[in-house]
Amino acid sequence: MAKWTSTDDTASVVPFVKIDSCQQLEETFQFGEKLGEGAFGSVLLALRISDGHKFAVKKMVKKKDPKTQYGKSWENEIHVLSRHRHPNIVAVDAIYESENSCYLFMELCDGGNLADELQRRTRFAEQDARCTLRQLGSALSYLHRHRVVHRDLKLHNCLLKRIPSAKTTDGSSPRFCRRRGEAAVDRKGSPATHPCPFVVKLTDFGLSIELRVSDQSLGDNVGTPAYQAPEIVKCSSYTEKCDVWSLGIIMFSLVHGSLPYSSRSESDLIDEIKDFNYGRLCSRCKTCSELSAECRAALSHLLVQSAVDRWSTSEFMDSAWVTEKSGGAREGNILAMMRDVNRTTKDK
Repeated sequence: MAKWTSTDDTASVVPFVKIDSCQQLEETFQFGEKLGEGAFGSVLLALRISDGHKFAVKKMVKKKDPKTQYGKSWENEIHVLSRHRHPNIVAVDAIYESENSCYLFMELCDGGNLADELQRRTRFAEQDARCTLRQLGSALSYLHRHRVVHRDLKLHNCLLKRIPSAKTTDGSSPRFCRRRGEAAVDRKGSPATHPCPFVVKLTDFGLSIELRVSDQSLGDNVGTPAYQAPEIVKCSSYTEKCDVWSLGIIMFSLVHGSLPYSSRSESDLIDEIKDFNYGRLCSRCKTCSELSAECRAALSHLLVQSAVDRWSTSEFMDSAWVTEKSGGAREGNILAMMRDVNRTTKDK
């Protein structure tokens, strides 16, 4: 059995098995329903016959031309997921490769994705959004420390794994917000000890890239338009800060209940992204007035046109909104406050 190995001491070793055909897998696994399908492959449910353990199996057809984005996607996904482990990144148990296909046996996430959860709830209460973004921010911060840029961060690529044992302070199952503004509380009205009934698992690394050096700039236009950073839609060079913008779009969507854009065509959407200003939008948005000052401050630092002025993932994780402490990473920074004032003045 061959294994993926690396000189990087942070790398995980994932079993890598060469097979002649899919029929070999059927001797060990029983394949079931299709769980999903994306641009670079389909995901099936698989049951290991020996012990009944369930997996989500991503099957990717290998393209002959490695220069195309599709041709590189399966290599990107294998490279990242075989080298990096984090509690909030979907784990790979084994990789099987035939001449024409590649099979990633991943942990099964039984809670759907964040887009499904948002549709079910309509809108997240701040506490629920906070515990969700803490997990996602932790995964993203880990990736950026290891020079990995995801480049397709969105609600659909955040899988959820349910926590059946989650309990509130009085021992009951937690009640999570299904109506606007409803907080997670137990029967006595105390805050729930487990604000999230799920673990967030970041997935779909087909468009990801591992930078050779920490300050390397990228230039290819990839990702999902509604989550793309301004520098990408402007066809400018960009860095890992593009993921931070996408994180801001996810945060906005959770606490507001929708994306911050109203455009119906992709060309109009691109224009809207280029001209987007959170402060201006917030001034005429009723939902903004219902959010805490810390929440609005975090969004204003994530959704910044200039990548230089945009927060890093570590600054987001150290912010007052995430930590629930006053005086986060840049809220008390006078220079940052001056930049915010200047941006607001220019936009008037």
